[in-house]
Amino acid sequence: MQTELIAMQQSFILKSTVPAHILDPINQYLDQLLEDNESISHADKLVGRI
Repeated sequence: MQTELIAMQQSFILKSTVPAHILDPINQYLDQLLEDNESISHADKLVGRI
C-alpha cells in the first residue's frame, strides 16, 4: 500500500493506493452483497462522502 500525506490549510488529506490483491476480494464481497436480496442496506444512515 502506498500512502501520501497532502497538507492543506487547516486539514490533511491522506491519499492511498491499495494493491489489487487486497482490493479485488473486497470488491467481490461487495458485489455479492449487492446481489443478495436479503442483505440490509444502511445507505440512509451514511453521512458525507466516501
